[in-house]
Formats: sequence, C-alpha cells, structure tokens
Amino acid sequence: MTAILGQRDNGRTLSQSNGIEIRAAAEKHSGEILKLTYEAFPFEEEKERLALSASCTTPLEAWKTIISDWKARRTPVVIAVGKKSKVLGTAVVRPHASGPGRQSDNVAVLARVTVEQGSRNLGIGKKLVNRALENARFLGFSKVIASIPGSLTEWYEKIGWTIGDPAEGLSWLEKPEPQDDLAFQQQSIPPELRGQFAPIRSEVLALPSTGTTESLI
Repeated sequence: MTAILGQRDNGRTLSQSNGIEIRAAAEKHSGEILKLTYEAFPFEEEKERLALSASCTTPLEAWKTIISDWKARRTPVVIAVGKKSKVLGTAVVRPHASGPGRQSDNVAVLARVTVEQGSRNLGIGKKLVNRALENARFLGFSKVIASIPGSLTEWYEKIGWTIGDPAEGLSWLEKPEPQDDLAFQQQSIPPELRGQFAPIRSEVLALPSTGTTESLI
C-alpha cells in the first residue's frame, strides 16, 4: 500500500529520473518542506503560527505529526528529492474543508505545490501533481480541487485540469458542500493576493501526460 505513496521497504521511490526521486515525505523532511512552502507562500507562515498558538505547538511539530500520521488524517505529503537528499519540491493532498458539516469524504484539496527556484522547468511540478492525484485516488477521493495563483492557470490546464473564471480571493470552481461560502468568508487573505487566484478542478481518474513547468513549479 505504501508503494502508491512512493515508498518501498527502505523508502526508495518507484519513480526516479535524472537523480530526482518523487516519494512520500518523512518526518525528517519537515523543516525543508516548511522552508519551501513559506518561501512560495509567505502568508502561510503567520497563518499557521496563529492557528497553533493556542495549543503551544510550532508549525514544525505540527507537520511532523501530519507526515507521520498521514493515513489516519488522509493527508499524504509528496516530495521531490535531489542530490544529497535535498528536498526540491513538495505537494500535499488533504480532505476538503474542515470543521463540523463541511468536510466531504470524497473531495480532496491539492495544496502547497511548489518547486525550489533552481529546480523549476524540469518537469518536477508535473510529477508532484500526478503523484498527489494517485495518492488521492488511493485514499478513496473521487475529486480533487485547488486554488492557485492566476499565473499558473495555463500550466494546470495543459496537464489536464479544468480551469474556472478568476475570482476575488480564494474560491472553487464547484462547491461540493453548501457551507463553503462561510469557510471562505472566514479566511483571511492578504490584500496583495486578492484577485490573484483562480479556481480549478480535476478528476483523479484521468491523470495527464503532457505539460510544461513555470512560476512556482
């Protein structure tokens, strides 16, 4: 079962090319994953720290728990690993929404897809997304949705995603749950990012085979 997440016995992935592995993250990768994430999405750092402050838990501790307990949480974290085991990119799948009445058992969210600056345009982003979709299918999700920077809509469309119209803040092409409007009203969005996101959707059963990489991937 773990082979679908990119691990076999000692953790080596089934997908390797040009010295780059696409594999499941381990706890030891948490620090590098957070560094990449915060560089690409700086607003996530403050949001996570505020959300965890009441529990006296740091983002690093929280992500170690998420990675180690991925199956129960249905939140697998995928990474691209290069020479000397350096983390070059990451992607996360998690259940859609959160809180009573808003989580959907069959809808997942693709999040935090990014590749470090020096490793972009090598096809790593596409491999991360494809592995994330495989993970979603393995965990029983029938649909994957995401919000992305508007600059990446063409890239996602080329690799098989359905692109919606740009919208203010963060939004989805489809609202699988009627309470989604409330969820987005409560979400704080930095002024500089308003209007920069577009909604997208993809069915996990049709994995794309072509595409290019740009921007964060």
